Amino acid sequence: MEKSKRVVGYARVSTEAQDITRQIELITAYCSDRNYHLIKIIQEKISGARKDRKSLNELLDVDDAVADMIIVSELSRLSREDDILSVLSTINELLKQGVDILFLDKQDRIYKAGTILSLYDIITLSVEAKASADERYKIAGRMQTGLRSKLAEFSNMFAGGTVPFGYKVIHNPDYKLNQTPKNLLVVDAKEAEAVKYLFQQLIDGNTIPVSYTHLRAHETVL
Repeated sequence: MEKSKRVVGYARVSTEAQDITRQIELITAYCSDRNYHLIKIIQEKISGARKDRKSLNELLDVDDAVADMIIVSELSRLSREDDILSVLSTINELLKQGVDILFLDKQDRIYKAGTILSLYDIITLSVEAKASADERYKIAGRMQTGLRSKLAEFSNMFAGGTVPFGYKVIHNPDYKLNQTPKNLLVVDAKEAEAVKYLFQQLIDGNTIPVSYTHLRAHETVL
């Protein structure tokens, strides 16, 4: 009787807001249908364009002493790097470590442990990796366009980054998914007093306290 395959799954989404559940369900169902032993699913919520990814490094530590196969829902989950050679290198490295690789959207093709990628594999994977990288740029473009549209409509929308002194971020009480901003930038009454003080010093020709500590100290006095 054939020994049940030991499987390590890998699931990734780009941001904390995205749902990783679907990928986990697909990997789990595939293993359950074939009576494979799913050891664990390495999960990651980070852009596929990032090179220094803790969970990808964890995946690269998997060898035949740990598992027989690595299952990923699709190539773009593994990486959306522009450096296609890096993507191919990741796959080759895993194969050299004695594990099969399967992408669930291409179940007819299992990359076998201990082999090297054929010319056909290299061409196919390169085309798919390039498409994944291009899709990342399209997604980023759509996000920027959507962000600009929302900023035009909601001037006090908080789009992330450093909160300017004199303001604070609050949850939008009228928040509606995909319709209104989740967070708003509003005046912080205490810090606003410090800003007024700063401008008054300028008007009066006095030396301006440039440090955040000085402003905080003034705010405390107020």
